[in-house]
Amino acid sequence: MVPLISYTTSPASPSHSCSTEAKLDKIVDRTRNGGAEIVAFLKSGSAYYAPSSAVVQMVESIALDQKRLLPCAAWLEGEYGLSGMLLRRTVQARQEWVEQSSRSS
Repeated sequence: MVPLISYTTSPASPSHSCSTEAKLDKIVDRTRNGGAEIVAFLKSGSAYYAPSSAVVQMVESIALDQKRLLPCAAWLEGEYGLSGMLLRRTVQARQEWVEQSSRSS
């Protein structure tokens, strides 16, 4: 990950005005090496962490009808006049959506 200090803010003020230079350097270093840190903790299972976390978020949103906005991809077969490609959209995952999808297939 590439930390961009000039675009980073805390809830009240820009990050560079509320922290010491040493503290910011430590945060930047940890952000840059975050992926390696996860790999070190999870070893060979680290490749499954992000995809499994995304699946859990989707299932929770649908099962608990949380109506969360989540990034999804759908294979198009004539929708929008397009076929044979993936379309990435942000969708509101909810029970009604699953019920509608089940009825239409």
